[in-house]
Amino acid sequence: MPLLSVIIVNYNTRQLLLNCLQSLYAATEGIDMEVWVVDNASQDGSIEAVGRLFPQVNLIRNTVNKGFAGGCNAALLVASSPYVLILNTDIIFKPGVVSYLLDFLEKRPEVGLVGGQLLHAAGSKQNSFDNFPNLLTELTNKSLLRYLFPSKYPSKYQAYDEPLAVESVIGACMLVRSKAIKQVGPLDEDYFFFLEETDWCFRLRRAGWKVYHLPAAQIVHLQGQSAQIQLAKARVEYYRSRYLFFRKHRGWHRLTLLVIMLSLRLILSTLFTSLLNLLTLFRSPYYREKAAIYWYVLFWHLRLCPASMGLRPTDIKGVPPGFSPTPIQLAGTKWFIRQDLLPAFTKETYEALNALLAGKSGLTVQDRRIRRIVQGELPTRNDPMSIYLKIYKLPGWSDQFKYLFRPSKAQREAGTALRLKEKGIPTINPLAIGERYKGRILQENYLITEEIKDAFSLDNLSLREGRKIGFRREMTLTNQLAQLVKKVHQQGVYHTDFHAGNFLVKGNGIEGPYQLSLMDLHQVKIKGKDLGLNKRINNLVQLNLFFSQRLRASARFRFFKEYCREITRIENNIARYARLIEARSRKASLRLYSRREKRCLRSNNDFMVFNNGPYRGYLRRAAAMEKELPALIDNLENLTVVKETKKSTLFHTTLPTGSGPENIYIKRYRYPGLPGFIKGCIRRHSRAIRAWKMAHAVLVRNFNTALPLAAIEARYLGLVQEGFYISKEVPAALGIDWFVLGEFGPDNPGSPGDKLRRKRLFITRLARLVRHW
Repeated sequence: MPLLSVIIVNYNTRQLLLNCLQSLYAATEGIDMEVWVVDNASQDGSIEAVGRLFPQVNLIRNTVNKGFAGGCNAALLVASSPYVLILNTDIIFKPGVVSYLLDFLEKRPEVGLVGGQLLHAAGSKQNSFDNFPNLLTELTNKSLLRYLFPSKYPSKYQAYDEPLAVESVIGACMLVRSKAIKQVGPLDEDYFFFLEETDWCFRLRRAGWKVYHLPAAQIVHLQGQSAQIQLAKARVEYYRSRYLFFRKHRGWHRLTLLVIMLSLRLILSTLFTSLLNLLTLFRSPYYREKAAIYWYVLFWHLRLCPASMGLRPTDIKGVPPGFSPTPIQLAGTKWFIRQDLLPAFTKETYEALNALLAGKSGLTVQDRRIRRIVQGELPTRNDPMSIYLKIYKLPGWSDQFKYLFRPSKAQREAGTALRLKEKGIPTINPLAIGERYKGRILQENYLITEEIKDAFSLDNLSLREGRKIGFRREMTLTNQLAQLVKKVHQQGVYHTDFHAGNFLVKGNGIEGPYQLSLMDLHQVKIKGKDLGLNKRINNLVQLNLFFSQRLRASARFRFFKEYCREITRIENNIARYARLIEARSRKASLRLYSRREKRCLRSNNDFMVFNNGPYRGYLRRAAAMEKELPALIDNLENLTVVKETKKSTLFHTTLPTGSGPENIYIKRYRYPGLPGFIKGCIRRHSRAIRAWKMAHAVLVRNFNTALPLAAIEARYLGLVQEGFYISKEVPAALGIDWFVLGEFGPDNPGSPGDKLRRKRLFITRLARLVRHW
C-alpha cells in the first residue's frame, strides 16, 4: 500500500495540469505514492497529454463535469493510502514541501487536515486559510475584521512561524488523513466550485479533528486561472455555495437574512456600476466587466437562483448526459431520446408513442391527479421494447410557475437514475424524456423507462404470495433489503418518500436471491456523502410502517440488525435505536392515518363530493351511483326493512352497477324532537357523515368492515333533517352474538373436543383483533 494518494481534478486546463504533475514528481522523490487525475469531461486533450507524458498516472474520465467535489470523490473511492493530497491543477511545488506536510500529520495524530502557505507566482502571500462564513464575515468587510480583531480573524499580513490551528484552509492544496475522511465522509457534491473544503473542514472540526496551517510549507498557486474564463458564472457559484453553507450549518433564519442583505447590496452595486458606465460612456473595460458580472448575478437572484445558471453544466440539473441535446418535435411535444437508442427508433416507434400519450393503446396502471402511468410496447428496428410511460401533470398554476425556474420532474428523475447507476444502486433504466409547453409554460412532462420483466412493487408482495411468504424467503428478502438500504444511505442518497411501494422486487427467493430496484426518483436527493443519523432514521421509520403490517417483530429486528452491521454508532446501541424507530413509527402511523382519513371528505381519485338538491354528502367513485342515489333515497318505503328504531331505520336492497348487481344496506338517521333539533344545530356533521368517517378510519388501519359506498345528509336552513349511510353487504356475515350461538351453542352437532378447539381459535383471534385496535 502506498503512503500517499495524490488527487488532481482537471477541467480544460491542459498546460496547468502538465506543469503541476511535473513539479509534483520533482518534489516527491523517494515518497511511495499513487497519483490519480480525474478529468471532468475536458475538451482540450488533457487526458491524452497526461497518458503520453506521464503513463504512471491513474486516469479517471468523467462523462460530465461534476465539479471539484464530484471529481475528488470519484478518486477517493479508489484511493488506498493512509494520507490523501488533494490539488488544483494550478499548483507548483517547491522541493521538500510534500515531505514536510506528511511528517507533520504523522507526528500529530489529532490533526485531520493540513494546508500550506500559498504564494503568487511573484512570491507574495495569498490567503491560505479562512474563517467559517457567518453573517459578520459575509455582510461586512473581511479586511476590516482582520484589522480590528486579528486574533479571531487571522490573515496573511500577520507573521506566523509556527504551525497555526485554523478553522479552514484554502482547498488548492490540502493533505487529509484517510481515517478522518472515513469518519466524516467525502466532499459534499452539492458544492460545485467554491467552499467544498470549508464545509469539509467544518465537519472535521465538529467531529473532533484539528485543522492546521503550516507557514513553512510554501506552495505556488496560480490563483483562479481555471475560473478566469467565465467570471460571471463563477460568481454565481460562489453565491450558491455561500447559501448552501448557511442552509446546512447556520439555520434558515440566518440564511434568509443573508439572502435579503446580499440581494440589497447586489442591487446597489449593480446600479452604481451601471451609473459609472454611463458617466464613462462605456469606454472602461473594467467597469463594463464589473457591470456584466453584477447584472448576471442579479438576474440569477431574480430568477430565484436556478441551477441552470452558473458553471454547473445543465447535464446534471437539466437534460441528463447521454440524451440527445437537440429535442425531437413530435405532436407538440419535445422529446429527448437516449442517444444510443436514436438509430433504433423508426416512424412506427413515434406513432406508437403518440398512441400511448393519447390513451389509444397501452394499459393504464395508475391514474392520479398529478400522475398517470401507462404500460405499453414500442416497436423498434430490432425487437419491440416493453416500457412504462410516466405522465406528470401540472394541474395548478403554482406548479406551472414553479417549473419556469427548475427542471421538470421527468428530467430530474432520469438524471437521478443515471447518477444512482454510477453509484452501483439498482434502479430504473430511463429511455426518453418528453415535455409539452404552451408558450413558455410547461403543461405536462413524460418519462419513458424500460420495463423490468416479472417485477412488482414490494408492498404488493403479500398480495401476490400470501401474507406469509415462508421463513427462509422472508429472511432472504429482509437481508437483501437491509443491504440495499444501507448502500443507498452510505452513497449519500436520501429518498424523501422511502416507502415499500418505491422498491421493485423480481424473483421468488427460492431459485435465487431477489432482485431489488429503487424507483420513483423525482423526490431523491443525492448528498454526495454518507447520510446523517437523523435522515437514516427517518427512512427506516418509513420502511417500518410497511414492515409492521407484514412482518413479525423478529423479522423487523433481523432487518435492522443486518442494516446496522459495520455501522459502529448504531450497532453498539442497537436496542436503543430499535426502540426509537418503533416509537417514531407509531407516531408516524397516527399522522398517516389522520391524513388518509381526511381523503374521504374531499374529491380525489377514490371519492367525490355529492350535491343534488337538498342532498349533500360523499360518494365512493367506484360505486358509480351518483345518478341513481336521489331516486333511491326518495323511494326508501319500497325497500325491505331489516331493523327499525326511533332514531334510525335499516333497509336492504339490490343496486345495479357496471360490474353487476350489488347487495347494499341503507341506514336512515332521523333527528326527532327537541334533542334532535339541538344536535342538528351544534354538531358539524350528521350521524351518517360521522359513520362514513369512522368506517374509513377503520379501513385505513387495515381492519375489515363493510365497505362504505356513500354518506348523504339532507339539510334545511343549515340544520340537519336526516342522514343516509350506504354500505356494501358482507356476504354470509353474522353478528358475534349469533355467530357464537350458532357455532358453540347446544344445537351445534359438533363434538365437544372440536367445539373447544374452534372456541379457542375464535377467542385468540378476537383477542388479537382487540389488541391491534
